[in-house]
Amino acid sequence: MRRSRLPIPAAFGFPLGAALALLVTGVLATIEAAPLSFLAMVVIVDSIAVLSTYRAALPTAAVCWALHSTFLIGEYGVLTLSAETGNNALVLTLCAITALAFASALRPGYKLLHRHWYHPRTWRIPEQRTRSRW
Repeated sequence: MRRSRLPIPAAFGFPLGAALALLVTGVLATIEAAPLSFLAMVVIVDSIAVLSTYRAALPTAAVCWALHSTFLIGEYGVLTLSAETGNNALVLTLCAITALAFASALRPGYKLLHRHWYHPRTWRIPEQRTRSRW
């Protein structure tokens, strides 16, 4: 039986999310696409929340907010604290929480689909064998 590798441990999920956020921030700051950057940060936070645990998703949301507020809203790499950045922090946190709730609702059902419905010691019909060349 194949075992699911989800969720990814937080020790791998958070560095993955931080690296993705840093990469996306660098690319979007280079092409000066600030309106698109917040949507990209939401996608990163949601994907880490679905694939990993809350210990990786919430710090990833904080890193995404800090990078977005510093390099895409602020000037010259200065952290900007305003109503817009406060709203962005709230939106990223709520996106992480709802994605975590969605993923946790789906994970038990996913495991149940792949469990055997029979007891391992009961008699059952063997699987069909492949045809031999003879």
